[in-house]
Amino acid sequence: MIFCGFPGVGKTVNSRRSRDWIDLDSTLFNKDFKAYAKVAKALSEAGFYVQVSTHKELRDELEALHQEYYVVIPSKSDKQNYLSRYSGRGDSKEFVSTLDANFETWIDDILETHSRYQTVIVLRRMGTMYDIFLIFDKNEVKQEE
Repeated sequence: MIFCGFPGVGKTVNSRRSRDWIDLDSTLFNKDFKAYAKVAKALSEAGFYVQVSTHKELRDELEALHQEYYVVIPSKSDKQNYLSRYSGRGDSKEFVSTLDANFETWIDDILETHSRYQTVIVLRRMGTMYDIFLIFDKNEVKQEE
């Protein structure tokens, strides 16, 4: 399964909970979204839960591959909590500023995408990918320390 996770939903932290959950960071692909989508699909077909970015270009490539995927996003009302999360985890001021300017627009773009391959999951207030992890991978959960 492929999960496109909005920035800050906990993809990296979630990948530390089980070897079956992979955080496939977009920076590894240098904006080659076709390659990014193909690797995500291959890992998914190998039985991994693959967490990727929500870049529109990536979602378009997943669509071109006829690949079903989930998009995990925060509620727009949670914006300030996410901006605090970005700052708290050490993201650059430029990153935080970009998310501040585009948070609602990017979420709206995802919500307005109508596709037979995309399923959108809107997290509850301060929810994370761990909530999704608990639903999809109950047998491999590690307790937080």
